[in-house]
Amino acid sequence: MAAQQAADAVKDGVQAVADGVQSLTTGDNSANAPEAGKLLDEVTGEYISKTELKKRQKQREKEKIKAEKEATRKPPPPPKRKAGGEQEDESQLNPNQYFEIRSRAIKRMKETQSPNPYPHKFHVNYDLGNLEKEYGHLKKGDLVRDKQISIGCRIYNIRTAGENLRFYEVAVDGAETQIMATNLENTSSVSFGDQHDHLRRGDIIGVVGFPGKTSPKREDNPGELSIFAQEVKLLAPCLHQIPSEHYGFKDQEERYRNRHLDLIMNKSTVETFKARAKITRYIRNYFDNNGFYELETPMLLKSAGGATARPFWTEHNELKMTLAL
Repeated sequence: MAAQQAADAVKDGVQAVADGVQSLTTGDNSANAPEAGKLLDEVTGEYISKTELKKRQKQREKEKIKAEKEATRKPPPPPKRKAGGEQEDESQLNPNQYFEIRSRAIKRMKETQSPNPYPHKFHVNYDLGNLEKEYGHLKKGDLVRDKQISIGCRIYNIRTAGENLRFYEVAVDGAETQIMATNLENTSSVSFGDQHDHLRRGDIIGVVGFPGKTSPKREDNPGELSIFAQEVKLLAPCLHQIPSEHYGFKDQEERYRNRHLDLIMNKSTVETFKARAKITRYIRNYFDNNGFYELETPMLLKSAGGATARPFWTEHNELKMTLAL
């Protein structure tokens, strides 16, 4: 009896295994059967409602149309190069960033010699201080093409009007003028862009051109006496950022700490130094003409001399000595 029961159990187990194998091979699996009202999403293999299926189909159609548009769209053009060759607004850089960028640019010029940032020689044949006196009478639009002048000057401001027109406000020895450079007047073998794109405020440049007066479109504007450049050459680049022309360089402490910038930016400081030099020269000449001799008295002594006033003492670090002022 026990043997018969064991045989029946084995038979039932074998039948269950056979039924399972058959259901797997024929796909007859009730567990995966769709629920009533559900539709098959062929992309994901899910059974979802009719509303959800329509929503997914609409979304896929939109994505397909968008992808087709992206595929046919032309690539965006490269950013236009600013007139003057500036790739970024350098006025927003701090002095250290400006120095690093400018130093790299000058190093590249020295390596390629295109152009040479420190040319050996430039011939100057005209005093800019005489420009107003000799050509101030010119009328609007007058050009003196038969007079070629060559000057060296420092750039204080740069204005651009398109890729083929530059205006430079320059000065030398207290005399100021405007340089107008156009591609039409360029007589150099170097292209207009290669002559001007690397120039910055503070640079010392050489200009070859002729005097004239600009002819602005406004009738009430009489024009400005300028030098019309035929060739512009970099003579000495300025590696440091100079103060803005708009705000100037007015802080007294900064002016005393950076005398070179004070002399570049403030004409009054230059005039003060000139007046001081003239006064000193006049006094020296007066005494020379009256038989006096100029002698130098030492400022540092080993022992304090003079009256009973308490002396000032200082240390000479190199000689390791205590000296009196």
